[in-house]
Amino acid sequence: MQRWTLATPIFLLCSAISFAQIGAALLEAHARPGVKGVPFSADVTIQTKHVLEDGNQINSDVSGKIFRDSEGRVRDESTRMLPGSVHPFHGVNIIDPVQRVSVFLDVEHKIARVHHMRVPVPMPARSANPNRPVEATENSTTTELQARSSAVKRENLGTQEIEGFLATGTRRTRTIAAGTMGNEKPIVNVSEIWYSEELRQILLEEVDDPQIGHRLMKVTNIQRGDPDPALFQIPPDYTVKDVPGPQAPTTDNPAQP
Repeated sequence: MQRWTLATPIFLLCSAISFAQIGAALLEAHARPGVKGVPFSADVTIQTKHVLEDGNQINSDVSGKIFRDSEGRVRDESTRMLPGSVHPFHGVNIIDPVQRVSVFLDVEHKIARVHHMRVPVPMPARSANPNRPVEATENSTTTELQARSSAVKRENLGTQEIEGFLATGTRRTRTIAAGTMGNEKPIVNVSEIWYSEELRQILLEEVDDPQIGHRLMKVTNIQRGDPDPALFQIPPDYTVKDVPGPQAPTTDNPAQP
């Protein structure tokens, strides 16, 4: 099975209509593509609250639905208000690991923007000898720099039932050291994730980050079983446009976040 990480769909989708698709990409990211044999549909809400230094507050609400079929195809539908608009924006994203495409449906103009995904490239194997240095790559260098500049603490929160499913909770506290990104003081980011192994799905996520504010994501009204296959197809009355550009790499084996 293939894994599309959080960065992958956001990178693919934002290249076409960056801001308009952010809300939908966030929804899609929580329904893991490539997970076979665990079909379901559900409602999703994302509430974001950001308090500025002067006390002013910015609130953003995204609502939508997510679908995943037995083959690991994923569809999300999201509705949000865009700045300067009096009408809500409605967007649909489809990730199809079988056909290896990512599709954004512009509902208002009936346009389907299609991205073709890169074939996964095996990652370089690590040396079995712990004393033998591994050849440095751009990715490994970036990872090492991030590791040195921030510290992550994980805590097990136990289990609880959410929407009829047993979920395991994890709290992650990430501290970005002072000076890493021009910050005078350390920046602390705290997230709590509740994950259902049965659904292979995050059911609840709460994030407190000084840079983006407070975000709460909930998955509700979960229905097991395969959704309508037509949900993962481009409607026949849509104009199809291929979107060129670099594609983010994929990796194997979807795993618990």
